[in-house]
Amino acid sequence: MATKSTLESLLDLAGKFVIAQKGEWEHADWEALLSKAAAMGIVLNDEFKRNLGNILESCKYFYVVCPTAPAKKAAARKGKPKPKAKAK
Repeated sequence: MATKSTLESLLDLAGKFVIAQKGEWEHADWEALLSKAAAMGIVLNDEFKRNLGNILESCKYFYVVCPTAPAKKAAARKGKPKPKAKAK
C-alpha cells in the first residue's frame, strides 16, 4: 500500500477536524489544528494558514449540507408489479 502524500494527510486532517468539531470551532481549536499541521513538517506561513482556513470553511459547508448517512438504495423490486394478495 502506498504512503499518503502530505496533501492527502492534510485534507484528511481537515475533514476529521470539521467532523469532530461538528462544523464549529474556537480559536484554540484552530491553533491546535495548526500544531498538528506543523508536526507534519508543514511551514505555517500566512498564505498556508489562509488557504487551510478556506479548506476548513469549504469542509464546513459540505458538513452542513450533506446528509449524515448515505441514501438508501431503492427496493430491488422497483419497476416490477407487486404480487396480488391471494383470495381466501
